[in-house]
Formats: sequence, structure tokens, C-alpha cells
Amino acid sequence: MTATDSAFVTRPAVRSSALGVALGVLAVTLVADVSTQRRVLAVGVVGAVAFAAGVESSRRGESAVGELAVAGGTVLLLVSLVLAFTRPMLTVHRFELVPGLLGIWAMAAGVAPVRRGWERRLIATGTGLIFVAVVTSGVVQTVELWPLLVAGAATIVAWDLTENAVSLGNQVGEDARTLRAELGHGAATGLVAGGAILLVYAVQSLEVDGLPFAALAALLVAGVVLAVAHYS
Repeated sequence: MTATDSAFVTRPAVRSSALGVALGVLAVTLVADVSTQRRVLAVGVVGAVAFAAGVESSRRGESAVGELAVAGGTVLLLVSLVLAFTRPMLTVHRFELVPGLLGIWAMAAGVAPVRRGWERRLIATGTGLIFVAVVTSGVVQTVELWPLLVAGAATIVAWDLTENAVSLGNQVGEDARTLRAELGHGAATGLVAGGAILLVYAVQSLEVDGLPFAALAALLVAGVVLAVAHYS
């Protein structure tokens, strides 16, 4: 095969994709503060990683290994969902965990990707579900302010990084060197998220109100506006 015969293959940039999914996992871990939740979450994360690795192996032509990994990951994800519905003692803990698990799976499926053209749809669905888990935790106030702030910011950054990974993949293809662009974008987004956290914490310190959820809402609005402005 000559250079001119090589196909231009698009897929999300690997490093930003991996970091984005890891931040999604971090966000769910921060709001899943009960040991039972975290054990169930660990099963789901292993399942999501196996699922994504299986999709990648299949794409590279290792169909038998890939199909085995996809099947195993799917089973683990389903087991984790059953456990999420049945194991936590409190209903609110289930409401935090179930959307978080589904969100992690959707993100992993989006960046793998399981189907060309579905990347952004799955990423938006995944980060949206993780957002639901964080907001649920804020409404019922099951975690402290700082973990809640970091979880909210991590969700926004996860969405931004994976969206950028899709854009880079579509523009330059999977074989291009994108490390510098990914580092620059990631650093800028991280600074924006850090600024949003400090801003909300400063507002909270003024004791304008005593509602952690109000602080979270301020973080999310500020973070989303700034991140979208940066992304655009």
C-alpha cells in the first residue's frame, strides 16, 4: 500500500479522550462517597474500559479478542447497573450512581467510538448523565462543598476535552501528531475550571446564602459559559 492509498481515518484523539473519560469517572467518584457506591462504580469502570478496549481491538482487526472484550465489558456494566439498583441502602445513593454509570459507559462508547458519526451524541449524553448525578448529589446534599465543586468542574472539563478530541480527529485524522494542541487546550480549560471553582468558593465564603446547591449552580453556569466561550 502506498502513501496515496492510505485512507484518512478519523477518530477522537486518544489522549484527550482518555483524560476526558477519566475526569468523568472522577466526577462520579466524588459524589459517590459511600463505600458500597464506590465498589459498584469500580465494577462499572472496569466494564467500560474493557468495552472501549474491545471496540478498539475490533477496529484494528483483532476481531476475536475485541468481541470477547466487548462482551465481557458489557456483562460487567450490566452487573454494575443491577448492583447500583439493589445494593445502596438509600434511594438517593442509587439516583447518584445509576446515571453516573450510564454516563461513563456512554462517554467510553463515544470516544471508542462504537459508531462513526455518533461520537458527539454519545459524549453529550454521557456528560449529561454525569451532570445529573452531580446535581442530584447537590440537591440532596450528600457530599461536602469542595467535592461537589470539583465534580461539577470535572464534568464540564470532561465534556470539553472529549469534544475537542472529536474535533481534532475529524480535522487531522488519527495518525496526526496532536500532543501540543491537546496540551494547550487542556491547560486552558483546566485554568478556566479552576477559576470557576475559586469564584464559586469565594461567593460561598461571603455567606450570601447558605445553600451548597446555589453555589453549585453558580459554578455550573460560570463554568459552562467560560468553557463554551473558550471552545468556540
